[in-house]
Amino acid sequence: MIIHDFEQGTEEWHQARLGIPTASQFSKILTGTGKISTQKEGYIKSLLVERITGKPAGFEGNSFTERGHEIEPEARAFYEMKSSDEVTEVGFCTDKKEQYGASPDALVGDDGLLEIKSTIATTHIGYLENPEKLPAAYVSQIQGQLLVTGRKWCDFLAYHPDLPAVIIRVDRNEEYLIKLIATLHKFNTELTERYGALMEKL
Repeated sequence: MIIHDFEQGTEEWHQARLGIPTASQFSKILTGTGKISTQKEGYIKSLLVERITGKPAGFEGNSFTERGHEIEPEARAFYEMKSSDEVTEVGFCTDKKEQYGASPDALVGDDGLLEIKSTIATTHIGYLENPEKLPAAYVSQIQGQLLVTGRKWCDFLAYHPDLPAVIIRVDRNEEYLIKLIATLHKFNTELTERYGALMEKL
């Protein structure tokens, strides 16, 4: 793992992520159930745009994501109080060849990660109703973070300031990771070939 020590959300952080698949978007390549995503083509095109323009493409956030960023320090402090492990903020992590990356919300001790989700109350109620089950929408992201960082586990923290928190320990799923590695390799090969073909025409 290579750690790029930029604060998340800064210009340097955005530039480091340009044109490579990142864990938060891995579900657009391989779903949490291990199937090729129907969003793969759209994601490839977004990354091609980034490589050609040098600018981020795609989702730029909204009031809900902004609220989540605002609450994140409070959620991290809550987790640190509950945990006996050292919690360290981190910027952007990549594999050693810098072919894909991840931005976990924190490194925990020597073996763990922290992923924080601060959602609206009605969504949080769903976490409270299933406090031991990781939502399927986050399987690819969290397993992807474990792949990039080489860590053994990730604590998924669903946090809302007015409701009880939910913490779900997610271990590495080696069977899923084998499939994810193979799928990422094919994805990056196609991305590189299509970028080369485009540049010949520009």
